Amino acid sequence: MNAEYAAPYAKVTAFVTREGGKGRELLVFRHPTAGVQLPAGSIEPGESPEAAVLREVAEETGLENILGVSNLGMRIYPLPDKGRVVAKDTVVYADPQVTSDGISVRRGLTVHEIGRSEEFSQIESREYVVRNGILQIDKTVFTGWVPVHDLSSNMERHFFHINAPDSIPDEWTWFAEGEHDFSCYWVPISEDPGLVSGQDKWLRWFIDCLRSDTPLQGDRSGTRAEQLEGFDR
Repeated sequence: MNAEYAAPYAKVTAFVTREGGKGRELLVFRHPTAGVQLPAGSIEPGESPEAAVLREVAEETGLENILGVSNLGMRIYPLPDKGRVVAKDTVVYADPQVTSDGISVRRGLTVHEIGRSEEFSQIESREYVVRNGILQIDKTVFTGWVPVHDLSSNMERHFFHINAPDSIPDEWTWFAEGEHDFSCYWVPISEDPGLVSGQDKWLRWFIDCLRSDTPLQGDRSGTRAEQLEGFDR
């Protein structure tokens, strides 16, 4: 019997807005190689989704001055094109057995499954770059074998609407992830911010409530699960 994948991997995404001079605006940042994105990332073990989304916003934009947080809900969807997520810290082996040489990888890494051998999946880790407005594969970082049960094939993503003060600067640069300068700025909610493929779907899912003229007041909750295709970061 073939091994089963791990439970859906949990991540968060933040739609951060403020009331600008011409109406509601959305916070995005430009990654130096991977395009325009929303704050997003993994939920750490023992961490609540709300704590995770506030941490990710702070880590990726430096923004900590928050007025209100609204839980927009959760969606579960399969990762497309044989996409997988490393569900826990594990080892990638040169061959489909634990006796071969291996390299350590941390949970949360998005990979692609390119082969299968009973209890093991052959995976490929890729780096991406935006060329002519399209997210494309830049290079393969490594290829190897990992236990199937250390991978997730589905994503559990929690979405939040965060209200920020209108006194936040129009644009700034934040050194994020210990290696990249992220260019943070606001765009009118009525305009297309040019998000990378996949994240543009997330915005379409929630654009109606984000455009609401009613400012966020405190916390609201509401969870729903749907089977949808999506792109992950």
